[in-house]
Amino acid sequence: MTSRALLAALPALLLAGACASTPRTPDDHDVELVTGVVALPGVGGFAGLTQRMWEGPRVRADVEAELVYQRLDDDVNGNGDVGDDLAQFRFGFRLTRPGAIVSGGSPGEASRWVGRFGATWMRFQGDPVYLDEPLDYGGVYAGVGWEFAVGKRWVMGPHATVHWVTSESDGGTGLVPELAWRFAWKL
Repeated sequence: MTSRALLAALPALLLAGACASTPRTPDDHDVELVTGVVALPGVGGFAGLTQRMWEGPRVRADVEAELVYQRLDDDVNGNGDVGDDLAQFRFGFRLTRPGAIVSGGSPGEASRWVGRFGATWMRFQGDPVYLDEPLDYGGVYAGVGWEFAVGKRWVMGPHATVHWVTSESDGGTGLVPELAWRFAWKL
């Protein structure tokens, strides 16, 4: 998958994300500002936005967009190279149980599992750790996480994601794991 294919799909996904339902309770929110820290494959952080797209009796689907930056220097991968960076953009969907997630367990839940999948684009500079060459890569991702409420509008928790990517120049493929701690502010 090339970056052109990802850019071509972006308008359709943004339109789908704009079709959100109305909140069911005062504690239920359509939009989340997201940030977090990443510990694998390198140390870094991310920022993004999540928008409710659809909610049924058993599943809530959100559209998500995130920008990620990670430093892959000698303290992380042990190869002695400095200046190894990973820049990433991902756009996809997030699936959870419906309803608000608030501390105290009422009127919603205090914690829940999250599933994620979508398209990703990565640029590795220097040693890409899990891949052969420092190139641009496009592909897909899937992951799971667990979120818990820490306040009326704050949610956080760990997430594990796997990216399957293909090089835009030579067609080489590989898997890139990611471990992150996610913080979300419900608007």
